[in-house]
Amino acid sequence: MVIKRRLLARSVLCFEVHITEHCNLNCSGCCHFSPLAQKSFLDVNSFTADCNRIARLSGGHLQYIQLLGGEPLLHPQLIEFMRAARSCFDDSTRILLVTNGILLSNQPDLFWKSCADYNIQIAISKYPIELDIGTISTKAKTYIVKCGYYNNLIIVDFDFSSTDLTVEKQNNMWHYPLDLKGQQNIAENFKYCGFANSCITLRDGRLYTCASAAHIKFFNDYFKTGLSVTEDDSIDIYKAKNAEEILNFLAAPIPFCRYCNVRGRTKGHKWNISRKDLAEWT
Repeated sequence: MVIKRRLLARSVLCFEVHITEHCNLNCSGCCHFSPLAQKSFLDVNSFTADCNRIARLSGGHLQYIQLLGGEPLLHPQLIEFMRAARSCFDDSTRILLVTNGILLSNQPDLFWKSCADYNIQIAISKYPIELDIGTISTKAKTYIVKCGYYNNLIIVDFDFSSTDLTVEKQNNMWHYPLDLKGQQNIAENFKYCGFANSCITLRDGRLYTCASAAHIKFFNDYFKTGLSVTEDDSIDIYKAKNAEEILNFLAAPIPFCRYCNVRGRTKGHKWNISRKDLAEWT
């Protein structure tokens, strides 16, 4: 059933977007390649223009938008991104701020008020790090902001158990190996990849069916590799005639699929800070 859904065009568009490329946590083997990226912030005007274009194509309604990175709380104009996203899409469009949570307890009241005003949900990725859950939860309740741990688009409220206050060390991290020679079966990879037609990514006015193709430039730049990304790996939102054309494109394999060793992915790895070692991604 999951595979069948992946191969069918979605009925409603959704997307995620890096508003920062770098991160203050730098997880080993990060599938967004953030440990390899230089400090970089998305331009809010560019983002607004892209959102306006997608809104025109979609009638102003999406299933969801995820503002992430990198670590989005590092962006000095974060509130402007939240305002821009909500101004383009109706209130039934879920907008999630996906964060590691490290900087949440130090956010000013204006941040929390803006989350409430623009109906932004805060999704905290669960890592084995200590967070000030008490302060975060109090702020969220004060401003009536949905906030909790993140699990596949579901935000799980804090229950203040010991594992919430000090998250246990995880040994269930995934390893997503790349095939540097690009010899994988494109159709089979797309069929069995959990990212395909799921982690739809907006970057530079184009939509990608997954985050790996959208952000592989950081891997290439750091390791001096040549994993090729062409115009056939994404769709230009300014050239697309309608949302249906975009949705059909996202439900089909792309040439970049040949670089992902989907069958070689494994779970059960211990979470670690990246050493920027090629083996973390191969």
